[in-house]
Amino acid sequence: MTEIRIVVWQFVRIMVQLETEASRRRPKGGGGRSSLFESWREAWEELDAKLTDLGKRDHRAYSNLMMDQEVVLECASAGDLAELVQTVDRVIKRLGDMISRKQGKVKDLRFELREMKTLRQELEATQPG
Repeated sequence: MTEIRIVVWQFVRIMVQLETEASRRRPKGGGGRSSLFESWREAWEELDAKLTDLGKRDHRAYSNLMMDQEVVLECASAGDLAELVQTVDRVIKRLGDMISRKQGKVKDLRFELREMKTLRQELEATQPG
């Protein structure tokens, strides 16, 4: 079991990526979510509800939680850690595509891209072998 620390906004990007992928491949009435998503689902739902609430009533607290706080998670297996690295790779690609198409604030997207690449390097260093 490996403990992972991820800044909240990065965790949001990762979980949204996993949710999006699951919705694309899910057959009607079927599952489709990854084991990583399922193992982090409770933390995700709790954090998402808190962010939604803060977004409506306290923008400063929302920003603090999103940018300055970390989520501490566990990867139960080497497979989960590998899936996390692969998911971060897909987030990095998506951010690069968004920058190329100038979708959103490019300066902010470049910051996110740099930080996700740093996260990927940190995760890679924790992988066995």
